[in-house]
Amino acid sequence: MAYKAIIFDLFRTVILLSPEAPTMRVTEPSWRPAMAALRGPVEQALPGVPFDRFLDALVAATAEIVRERPPEYYEVPLRERYRRALVRLGRDGSGAEAISEHLSLLQMQQLVMHSALPPAHLTLLHTLAPRYRLGVLSNFDHAPTVRRILSRHGISNLFTVTLISDEFGRRKPHPSIFREALRRLDTAAGDTLYIGDSFVEDVQGAAAVGMDSAWINHAAAVAPAPGPQPRYVFTTVTDVGTVLAPGQPA
Repeated sequence: MAYKAIIFDLFRTVILLSPEAPTMRVTEPSWRPAMAALRGPVEQALPGVPFDRFLDALVAATAEIVRERPPEYYEVPLRERYRRALVRLGRDGSGAEAISEHLSLLQMQQLVMHSALPPAHLTLLHTLAPRYRLGVLSNFDHAPTVRRILSRHGISNLFTVTLISDEFGRRKPHPSIFREALRRLDTAAGDTLYIGDSFVEDVQGAAAVGMDSAWINHAAAVAPAPGPQPRYVFTTVTDVGTVLAPGQPA
């Protein structure tokens, strides 16, 4: 079928992150080494707290937040994640809010610095933008960072809609955030293709509101079955051009 709009997931789909990027995927092997950029600021802000103990508290706060998400998938801002870590460290007294904000912003600064837009991804967006309404739909707990990254890489103006869970209040795969993206794009689910790398958040989330999806399956994983399946499976977002190239039906 011919689509009228395309919605992209952002991180690990359009924007890639180097191993030095301090993400909040705390189970990744690269996470603790990447967070080392915050060692000095943390030790200054929290004298007497070993840095590894701080990271342990942040991991525990993250696990708590993840457990709380289903079924409503309310977003928890990044500064709240840090505040919960401080509570675990017994440092939730005067000044805790300011410390939480300060440290979370330092992490986001590092994330921006270690984000990348591959040239082929930029070419794809420029190819698609004249033909489709483009949107970006991101699960991210600090919206200003998403907007900084889009601006830094010069692609803000290519998206008609930028919808971020931190601003909307709910995360994928909750259907409400997909419906809001469709509403802002003024397009029907059946006329829209969703592209992302998470099977649960992106593929199943899109299917729940009637959208086709393209799964960016970086690791050649086996799709869960039974259940909603993507219309397309690619190893990189640039492969989308093979079905959405000019002159080819979508």
